[in-house]
Amino acid sequence: MPGRERPLTRGGLALLFSVAIVIACWMDVAIAAPRLAFFLVADDGASTSDKSFERVTVTSRWGRENLMIARAPSLEIEASHITSATVERRQIGQGSPGSEGSYFALFLRVEPDAAKRIHNFTGENVGRRVDIRLDGKRLSVAKIHEAAGTALMIFLNETEDARVKQLLLSISDRLSWK
Repeated sequence: MPGRERPLTRGGLALLFSVAIVIACWMDVAIAAPRLAFFLVADDGASTSDKSFERVTVTSRWGRENLMIARAPSLEIEASHITSATVERRQIGQGSPGSEGSYFALFLRVEPDAAKRIHNFTGENVGRRVDIRLDGKRLSVAKIHEAAGTALMIFLNETEDARVKQLLLSISDRLSWK
């Protein structure tokens, strides 16, 4: 009869819940905040049978390496906690600016709570290598030399201006170039 509501069957109810779960998961992925993430690298690129690491070839200004990188980050900081970022092109030797003899250094400043978390993580991992990613994109694989303070300096893997701009798009509102 028109205007009469029919109760949902068990199958209809299951379908409704399935659709709701899929929509919720999609929304979570679609609106996930960009993050600065730190993934540990297995010592000396050693092979490990541990499934928590994956073999990755990383290319940078300094060459190409096969590394075992953790599948899950050891530390994540929402990019909204980055207060400022500065990119500076640096020269290697006597080359002219923009030549093959240059690289980019990224200086990040973060809020106090984020700085404390980064300080603790880097302090616990001095001497280890870490894969640093912003919004899922690799910025650098670097060795931690000392516990970080309120600022972090990262030598970027990329050497082309356009690619660096693309890497840092999620923090472009706080980004300056020197």
